[in-house]
Amino acid sequence: MIEVKALKSLLKKQPATEVHILSTEGDVYQVRIVQDDKEQLLTTDETGKPLKFKSLDEAKHKLKYLGVHNCFLQHHVAYAEMIGESGDGLQGDLMPIRLQESYS
Repeated sequence: MIEVKALKSLLKKQPATEVHILSTEGDVYQVRIVQDDKEQLLTTDETGKPLKFKSLDEAKHKLKYLGVHNCFLQHHVAYAEMIGESGDGLQGDLMPIRLQESYS
């Protein structure tokens, strides 16, 4: 796990760090970090609890503030085994997310 402050420092040193927003059941969004194609780290707040957002916009706003450039959305299916899937319930490809609004 990586704290928000550490993530901000990491992004200054390695701006190409990939960030995944995980969409889970109950409109809960969590964030994972991919570093050098290695283990994904769940970001935490200062209390050590998993950082959770109640909307995609809330997550995007926080990540933009932290300096994230590469962000992707991934959907988590809680009951994957009920539809014949196995594994951790992460479904589909990563969908790129635009953090900067464009009004052109």
